[in-house]
This record gives sequence, structure tokens and C-alpha cells, in this order.
Amino acid sequence: MTVIDLFTGDGSTVSFPLSSTAAPSADALYVTIDGVSQLTDAYSVSGALLTFDGVPTSGAVIEARYAPDRNQNISTFFGNGVKQSFFLSKTPDSAAAVLVAMDGVVQGVETYDIQGNILLLPAPPPVDARVEVRFDVDAVAATAGFEGDGATTDFALPFTALAEDQVLVVIDGVFQHVDAFTVDDSILTFDAAPPLDAEIEVRQVEDRSSPLYGACFHTTVSFSPNGCGDGTTVQATA
Repeated sequence: MTVIDLFTGDGSTVSFPLSSTAAPSADALYVTIDGVSQLTDAYSVSGALLTFDGVPTSGAVIEARYAPDRNQNISTFFGNGVKQSFFLSKTPDSAAAVLVAMDGVVQGVETYDIQGNILLLPAPPPVDARVEVRFDVDAVAATAGFEGDGATTDFALPFTALAEDQVLVVIDGVFQHVDAFTVDDSILTFDAAPPLDAEIEVRQVEDRSSPLYGACFHTTVSFSPNGCGDGTTVQATA
């Protein structure tokens, strides 16, 4: 079962208690602050205590997702401004089965390619840019893309989803915390309408005994994930 812990920064606290006594390592925890993915060198986990290197600002929404019964592996690289292919420590089933983050922004599944155990990026990461690739995301069953019109709040998902923890939602590269939307009978409803032309990407989390660690992901604004707006669904092997 995926555990989702929500906290609010107060401008002075750096450590937050996770709800599970079997909390995972930092590599297995997925953390966002105000929708921005936190790289694994920005926090640590000791016992059931999540500690940040810096102080989250007052009012910041902090979300941590994890599954206490699973471990997650990460391959880390640094850009040199030239190289755009990287050898991974594992061979994932598909592009949707990994989360690729560049300096905290996780790329949409249409912005990179996976060939065997090689990650191919569309352009070389800048010098010293940190690239993290997270594995064990094989519980992702499908992805879908939409486009905001500034008024619509309800979007019909082309797959079955009954609760907020069964989907991962991003708007224009910003991860949406679980208190920003609801899911009921495959209808995704936002508390506020996504802006005009906003790119919306949704990943389905397959319901099984060992779901993925609270993986969130980010799309890049310069790319249109999964055709974004045409309702295309990309199936990923699980």
C-alpha cells in the first residue's frame, strides 16, 4: 500500500515524522515541496524521520510518498553539456516504468527514450545538471494527456481510477498534491481549472499488492506529453 504523508512548512522546522514505522531509505522516498521534486541529496531519512538539508518555507506544502514494503533504486548522472545517452543500472520495461528527473524536474514519458538499459535524452543536459533515474515504477499501467482551457475542472480518464492515490498528476511541470484534486469513477476533478493551454499529464498507478513508491513526475513545458490534448493513452507493461 502506498503511504502519502502531507506536511506544511513553518519556516523553521527541517524534520518531519513519517507515519509509517517502516519508512524506507531516502532513495525509496519521493518528496515534493510545492509541487517541485526534491532530489535525493536534498533530504535524508533516519528511522521514520524525514529531514531536509534546508528549511522549507512557511506555508510550503510538503508531500512524501512511499511503500514500506518495497525498495527503490536510482541511477545518478551529471551533465557535461555534450553527452545525451546514459547507461542505466537496470533495464526497465518501458519509458513509463522509470522517472527521469533533471535538477528536480522529472521529464514526461514522451521527452526521452529507453533502449534496453540506455537512457536517451533529446538534448545534452547542461554542465553539472543532476540527472536521477528512478526504477521500480512498473506499477504504472497507462498515461494520458489533456490540455487546459481555463474553465474545465473535470477530465474523463481513459483508464480505471477510483481514488487520488491511484493517479499521479502534473500541470505544466508542477506536481499536483493529492489535496488539489479528487478522483471518482475515473473522473479527475481539480479544485481549480487548469489554465488555458496548460499541459496536463496523468499516470495510472496499478492497484496491486506492492504499488510503486509515491512516484510523481514532471513534464517539460517545451514538450507535449502523449500528444497532450488528444486523449492518447500510452500503455506501459507492468
